[in-house]
Amino acid sequence: MSFELFNTITAYGDQIELTINNHPDLILNNLKQFDNNWAKYNPKKNIGVEARIENFLEATNRVLEKEMEKNIVLENKFIENMDFSDATLIYYSVKPNLNHILHLMKMIQKDCRIITPKIPLPSIKPKKNIKINNSAFFLTEGPLEKSRANNIEEWIKTIPEYKNIGKMESNKNNVQWLEDLLFQIYSN
Repeated sequence: MSFELFNTITAYGDQIELTINNHPDLILNNLKQFDNNWAKYNPKKNIGVEARIENFLEATNRVLEKEMEKNIVLENKFIENMDFSDATLIYYSVKPNLNHILHLMKMIQKDCRIITPKIPLPSIKPKKNIKINNSAFFLTEGPLEKSRANNIEEWIKTIPEYKNIGKMESNKNNVQWLEDLLFQIYSN
């Protein structure tokens, strides 16, 4: 995912659909409750965790080039060794294992959002999915325990193109890791 795409997805905070038929006076009256209580969207912390040093250095250079180091924290660690309980946005593109899922369940708090490409976090139902340039992205909000699917079938229904997931992976046999992980999660 390009830095520009990530920036576009996350730049505007929560997205709220507006209807065209709203009357301006009604909107202004509804907003009076927020008088003198406005704040510019400013996430507490956007975190990037990368264990591979070459990817970490590339991401660090991009963040510095864009002068985003105040808004984005990059860590060269394994995700299970990271405390990100105060994060507001996480882009997670690693193929997770059971320890990753359990760690994310513990760490992702109420006001945190997590974006994953290709598939949602295994066993977690996404709030929203979108396609950008023929690539699927899934948005999930914390706490993750409230978004957990009751079973594998319920989780699979959250992926519109599940039957094509083998094509989304570079190797069709590569989907076995996902089936194994879901079995581990739901057999406990």
